[in-house]
Amino acid sequence: MTAALGPSPVQALDESQCRRLLAGKRLGRLVFTSAALPAVIPVVYTLHADRIVVRISPGWHLRTSLGGAVVAFEVDELDPATSAGWSVVAVGVVEELAPDDPGRPADAGDDQIVGILPTAVSGHRVAIDEPG
Repeated sequence: MTAALGPSPVQALDESQCRRLLAGKRLGRLVFTSAALPAVIPVVYTLHADRIVVRISPGWHLRTSLGGAVVAFEVDELDPATSAGWSVVAVGVVEELAPDDPGRPADAGDDQIVGILPTAVSGHRVAIDEPG
């Protein structure tokens, strides 16, 4: 006999909740295609005028290969001790930010600065009730 699973521990977040959670973090994951394969890298980001702004260091193999690409950007907070957390995913097209773009950090130096204007944002919250 199979044990009952109970109610789903996953709840969808609305777009305003997702955007608020996205604004509250600084470390995320950039998901892109490299040599026809999926790739994920951790990045530091900021938000500027609804755009996700990411710095790409000169040594990264993906430098300059992202322009015009559709990417996903994921940010989360997960607590293994409580089996609770959330995840937000934004999807959009990458564009390199020009030196005079107001979203570009002043200290960018040789780093490539890209922006992602999300066309879709979704998220989920998970909380698993432990049996008592």
